[in-house]
Formats: sequence, structure tokens, C-alpha cells
Amino acid sequence: MAMSQDGFLKIIFNENIDQSERQRILPFGNSEIYEAKIKDVLKLTQGEDVKDIYDIALDTEGISYSFEPGDTIGILPSNDINEVIQIFECLESSELINKKCSIMLLEPKKNRLVSHLPVNTTLNDVFLRCVDIRTPPKKTFLKILMKYTENAEERSILEKLSSPSNSEDYIAFISNNGRRLLDLLQTFPSCKVPIEKLLENLPPLQPRPYSISSSPLLKGELHVTFSVEYFENSERKIKGVCTGWLENIINNLAEINEDYRVKFYFRKPNSFRLNSNNPIIMIGPGTGVAPFVGFLQHLSLEGRNLETWLFYGCRYQNKDYLYKNDLEKYLKENCLKKLSVAFSRDQDIKVYVQDLIKNETGQIYKKIVEENASVYVCGDLKDMMKDVKISIRYCLINNGMTADEADSFISDMIKMNKYVEDKWF
Repeated sequence: MAMSQDGFLKIIFNENIDQSERQRILPFGNSEIYEAKIKDVLKLTQGEDVKDIYDIALDTEGISYSFEPGDTIGILPSNDINEVIQIFECLESSELINKKCSIMLLEPKKNRLVSHLPVNTTLNDVFLRCVDIRTPPKKTFLKILMKYTENAEERSILEKLSSPSNSEDYIAFISNNGRRLLDLLQTFPSCKVPIEKLLENLPPLQPRPYSISSSPLLKGELHVTFSVEYFENSERKIKGVCTGWLENIINNLAEINEDYRVKFYFRKPNSFRLNSNNPIIMIGPGTGVAPFVGFLQHLSLEGRNLETWLFYGCRYQNKDYLYKNDLEKYLKENCLKKLSVAFSRDQDIKVYVQDLIKNETGQIYKKIVEENASVYVCGDLKDMMKDVKISIRYCLINNGMTADEADSFISDMIKMNKYVEDKWF
């Protein structure tokens, strides 16, 4: 049985087909896709007013890929099964969700647009693992929904929202209220958009990058750190796709089949690698500490003596001080030479890593100017990266450089990979 269509995709239902995949394009991919069991889990936070943050160990037995401290992996997440089921209920197509089908491309020139879609599959698998059902829909998508909306009032609202001249209502309705595909189908129940149209217009469900927080010398497992993220929509708080999915796996490990695997691949490396014999200054608040835990574990397992200084920040000493025991162990081993920690909520005046840096102007200047230290910064691009760079600049100016000299010095460090950032967006 084929589904009707007037676009470039066609769905044919056939129970006698085997599942297969197109050659998927992986962002910054540097390896094949691997599948690994979750070998171990450690919750790193406790109490209120902090995010739930976990360390998970992926079983890498049999994986021969050679990585280095500072590298990242891309995890291929799954959407929420209940959300997928509700989408098919809204479309009155629940009976199709688990039927085997072929997704045929009618226009070869559009092959790149569907590389994320398997050829032979089930719609359940496609909507779980292949398409992004959470991205705020664009106006062009609303116009498509409008074509398949029977109710005149609902169609009029969609027409108004998708108007090129009506950005204010669109932003208020979509962006400010966090509306996604399911919300739209529930808001406009007479919309019965063909599934082919959804597959032609929904973006790929992108892999999520995570810093490796362990050393390649730790045989048989690879660690990553993640915090459970939330976003607001018009009715409730919703967990992020990947972090919510990972937490759900963790919470149900006992019930999940032991053969369940997390899919991931290794991303192309950049300059954020432990490749210096000179002193290193590491700056990473929150989960930004993850790659530096990998750095220190690697130095410890190598027995390598390197001048290391870590600036780390969190909210509370007793709630979200990530890897506290590990960092204190590396201090005792003299693998970590100096540790500066900021707790932003344990006192009336908030203290952040950039404040600690400014308190060490003389030592920071000595390390990066006189001892040729490398600076590694890992964290949120929005504010933290900028604030840290301002603090480093402050240290240079406070020790005799002019503003122009400090700017030029930092620019030269960046060009020589002596000032390296691992940015989150």
C-alpha cells in the first residue's frame, strides 16, 4: 500500500522488507557509528536548586578507534516515544506506526535532504530516531500545515501566523510559547497533514556533541558528562531531547533489555587537545570541567608531570561540585598542581571563575607570559567565554601591558593554539 503524495517522497508499506539505511551524513564525523551499552552511571549532583548531572560510562570493548583527551563524541538520541505516539494519534494514523515501509525518493537531486531517513524501516523508527519533532516550526512549515487544515478558523489563524509581515504574532505564538509539532497538531485538530509532507519538511534529528571525560588509557570504557536540560512551552517544562532520553535510559536500566545500545560516533578533533609540555591553565565551570577530568586522568595514568591549574565553578560546595573526589585525588597525587574553585551561591556575593582569575593577576601573567602556558576554556559561549577572556585581558593589563598589547597578545595565543576554547551554544 502506498500513501498519497505530491512531493518528492513516497511511502510504500510492505511487510516483506528488511530494514536498511542510507549513507547518513554525520556532522563533523570522523568514524563509523558505534553502538555501546551503558556500563556504569554516577549521579554527580544532589539536592534542590541544581541540575541533575550524570557521568555515564559507555562500554567500548571491541571499539578500536584511537582518541585523545579533549576529543568529543556525537550521541544519536531518540525522541520521546509518548510524543511520537501522540503525533500519530493527532493525524489519525496510529495503525501505520509499526508497519514496515519503504521511503522512496522521487527526485534524485534531493538525495542530500533525506540522507537521515532509512530506506526500509517503520514510521515509528523514523519519528523516534531520524527527524526533529521539537524544533520551532518556521513560517513555511505553517503554510504547509494550512493546506491540510479543514477548519476555516484554524486555517485563518495559520495563514495569519505564516504571513511574511506578521513576525510579532509568530514570535509570540511559536517562539515565546515553545510550541513544537505536537502542540500545533493539538492546537489545530482539523490539520491532517500527510506523513510524507512531515518527512519532507522536518529537519534531521541531529547528534548531540559531548566532551569525553576520561582517558583513552582507561581500557574498555569511555565517559561523558551531561546535565538534564529543560525548556518551557506554553503548558509545561519539557526535558531536552538527548538529555531527557539518556536520563530515561538510566532510570530504567533494570527494565531495559541488556542488549540496548547507545549509538555514537567520534567527531573530528580540533586543537582542544592535551598536547603541550608547557604549563596549562584549565577553565571550566559546571559540566565544562568534563574534558579536564579526562586531561587529569590521562596525566595520572601516564605518570606524566605537568604544571596544571584548574579553575572550576559551581553553585554549591555540597550539591553540584562535580568530580570533587577525583579532583582532590589528583591534587594529592600532584597531578593537579593548583585548584581554584568558585561557589556562586554559598555566600551573599556571587563568585564566578572569572572573579577567581582576576584575584590571581600576578600568577596568571607569570604563567602565560613568562612560562608560556596554554589556556583551555570549556563552557557556554553566551557569557562565560567572553567573561573569562575579559579577565585574562585584565590580568595582562594589570601587570603592565597596554589594552592594545593585551588584545594583540591574546590574539597571538589564539592563532598559535595557546588559547583554546571548547564552546557550547
